[in-house]
Amino acid sequence: MISKKIVLFVVTLVLSFCLVGFTKWNLLHNILFNGVANYHYNSPVKLDDYFSKTAFKLYIERLDPNKQFLFDRDFKILQKYELIIDDQLKYTTDSKLFSDSITLIEKRRQEVRSIYEDILRTPIDFSSNQRFETDPEKRGFFYSKEHRYEFWKNWLGFQVKNEYLDLLEKGDETSTENVSLDDSKDNDKEQKDIVESEEKDSDEEDDIDYSKPFSEAEVKLSEIYLTKIKKVDPVIYEKAVEKVKKDYELYFSRLEKATIEEKREVFMNCLMNVYDMHTSFFSADRKEDFDISISGKLEGIGAVLREDGGFIKVVRIIPGGAAWREGSLKADDVILKVAQKTGSPVDIVGSRVRDAVKLIRGEKGSLVKLHVKHATGKKGVISIIRDIVEIDETYAKYQIIEDSRYKKQFGYIHLPKFYRDFNNNNARNSAGDVEKAIRELTTTGNIQGLILDLRNNSGGALVDAVDMAGLFFSKGPVVQIRGQQNMKHVLSDKNPRIQYAGPLIVMINNYSASASEILAAALQDMGRAVVVGSEQSYGKGTVQTFLELDSFGGKIYPTIINNYLPLGSLKLTIQKFYRINGGSTQERGVQSDIVLPNRFSYLEVGERFSDQSMKWDKINSLRYSRWYNDVMPLLSELRVASRERVKNSDVFNIINSHVSFLKDRRDETKISLKLSSLYMRNKSIDYELKQFEHHFKELDYLSVIDIEKLEDPNVDKESHDKWHEKLKKDVYLSESISILNDLVNVLNRETKE
Repeated sequence: MISKKIVLFVVTLVLSFCLVGFTKWNLLHNILFNGVANYHYNSPVKLDDYFSKTAFKLYIERLDPNKQFLFDRDFKILQKYELIIDDQLKYTTDSKLFSDSITLIEKRRQEVRSIYEDILRTPIDFSSNQRFETDPEKRGFFYSKEHRYEFWKNWLGFQVKNEYLDLLEKGDETSTENVSLDDSKDNDKEQKDIVESEEKDSDEEDDIDYSKPFSEAEVKLSEIYLTKIKKVDPVIYEKAVEKVKKDYELYFSRLEKATIEEKREVFMNCLMNVYDMHTSFFSADRKEDFDISISGKLEGIGAVLREDGGFIKVVRIIPGGAAWREGSLKADDVILKVAQKTGSPVDIVGSRVRDAVKLIRGEKGSLVKLHVKHATGKKGVISIIRDIVEIDETYAKYQIIEDSRYKKQFGYIHLPKFYRDFNNNNARNSAGDVEKAIRELTTTGNIQGLILDLRNNSGGALVDAVDMAGLFFSKGPVVQIRGQQNMKHVLSDKNPRIQYAGPLIVMINNYSASASEILAAALQDMGRAVVVGSEQSYGKGTVQTFLELDSFGGKIYPTIINNYLPLGSLKLTIQKFYRINGGSTQERGVQSDIVLPNRFSYLEVGERFSDQSMKWDKINSLRYSRWYNDVMPLLSELRVASRERVKNSDVFNIINSHVSFLKDRRDETKISLKLSSLYMRNKSIDYELKQFEHHFKELDYLSVIDIEKLEDPNVDKESHDKWHEKLKKDVYLSESISILNDLVNVLNRETKE
């Protein structure tokens, strides 16, 4: 039965057809609003001035996000629509805001494109001490053509100067014809001295001790500037200008290649995002990419590609994939044309990578022909039979880590995502892989405890979070779900079998979100695990689903929809989830039991920083049994020991000072355009990063016992080895192991008592 809401929108559609004529976007617009009206968690959302004002703000921010093109008068022209978007949506599916804004922004881009080359042809003053605001939020739109010209002159000058310094840093060949920035009378002698000193002291910076504070290196860096950077090399200057010019040619070319459908998609998502930040329209291509990310699989050749100077270049070949098995395609090869089994090859030089990928992907078993230019310069045609490609970075990894400080072995599982192929119940999934990992860790080694690493895990399949929680305790509730009209239900683990009953640590950070938070919260509320990491996780406490618009729209407009397929999908928020203790993870996330210094604390990460996020609330707690070895009473003792280690850790102290440095740099948005100032600013940042990296060395007390099967062709041995190196440098993992060791010892003591 079709609801009254749908009937109302159908009436609107009929009226709009009469008023503006019929297009695919008329149809799509109405199907999308039918979807949110019927299924969104917050439905019904009023189409009123608040809706209009919010949608307008979102759209303007995305139309010219860096305030590089529009004039203030352009903004005022568009502002007349700020409070009438809702009225247009009620009576027509056409939007004057969209059409007028596209006309304006394209006109302004063309104007800027016509002046940026002129600006680059004019010699850039390297001695100018003018200060330039780099943060668009602190700038307004342009108030005149002169204002726009001045902005682009400063912006391009900033880019050229940074490129010039980068080329010098890379040791680019220099000319002996140096141009002085000073009005010195003894130019010839200065030039000769500088060339000689460069030859003698080219590695002066290698002598700098990065374990010392920057203030101790600043004098030497200033001396290096006076002898190496003070003179502008005209050859390197021209290279810097050409590099910036080429970059902006590509930038404007990409802007021009954006289709009207892609522009409409941006506008449509501004309307959808009024409901909440996760509700959005997905074209068929975007939905395909999402499915790949959530399943970890795709049908294609198995190559990572990127745009490079107008060409499509191979970054790496995925081990075990079709291209890897064929063997001819290599990293750094350039793909010039793509052909199918029949038909002429399509030239992809100058194409966007997403357009090239459309041609290269295809059904398993089909043939694709790649016309390539190898890194050697040799050209050829490579024929590859497409196949299923598994993206290894998506899947769980696990190892045994031995810590000589404690003479113990601990299990470690890294889970990047809660992956699942919803189209194939027999395919691997994250809960099944973690169960397998636990089994192998407990049977292969003598592990005293287990660490489940959910850092940077953005979530995924809800069912896997529930199933995974059940691996660590017997039957019981995992999460509460509330939908429209406050309809509530509980997702529980119904399997009494426990896969792992030993001491458990869960690692999180600011980027642990959604399903990660469901799992961490359930284990925390049960007293089953100690949560370690940043002060809180991301704070995404909502559930989304995809509404396939071809099917949904067909029920409403069965006679006309077939002419406009595929329409894509609507991802919309349908539920909020709540912890078993009743609290939401929305905005507040999961608070760590033991907080470690957070290297990302200077960033505004999480839903609490978004105007379009839903707010925190709570519902009634469930009745549930806590874990028999409840860790909560032990937390005070564990915290004291951890704080003492962190306080005495050189690495955690350097992390705290590094965060302070980055906060200062983030807030310092108005910078000098003088070359010497830019040089010292860049050097201070570079020095800070090198000093930071200097403290991250392999921890000699950690060793990784490899239990994964490296003879599997799908295991990338090089990245596998790099992962091991990364683990042995991970101070957060090291401290989590120490906390786990303390937990083991306290539990053993409690058992004896």
